[in-house]
Amino acid sequence: MGGCCLRRCYAGAGTGRFSSQEAASGARSARSGPEELRKLVAPIALYPDELLAVVLPASTNPLQIVQAQRYLDKRKADQKLQPDANWDPSVLALLNYPEVVSKMNDDLQWTEDLGNAVIDQQKDIMDMIQQVDRKLMPAAT
Repeated sequence: MGGCCLRRCYAGAGTGRFSSQEAASGARSARSGPEELRKLVAPIALYPDELLAVVLPASTNPLQIVQAQRYLDKRKADQKLQPDANWDPSVLALLNYPEVVSKMNDDLQWTEDLGNAVIDQQKDIMDMIQQVDRKLMPAAT
């Protein structure tokens, strides 16, 4: 799949990406264990790297995910409707994957839990994605 490189790059590059959100999450210091992380990443572990690079940071903005779903619903009736330019770039990019937006919107608790783990345990999330990917990949082929 070639995912290891992008996933490692994403994990290393993310330290500045979430810094303001990390500060805001100070009260949320409980770390998720390996089994909980496995459950969080299992639904997305086989996503292509390009989609993972959008889903992970977008999950840190669950309110914008809800707004994006509402936008996509309204856009069916009005093709001229434009997304909110103030949304996080990852949420804007996620609009190209309406089925993923819908999944994230339909399970906001999972989205929020994933986003919290991305903020608090980014390296652990990336490592677990690789573990689950390696385990599921033979089954997917």
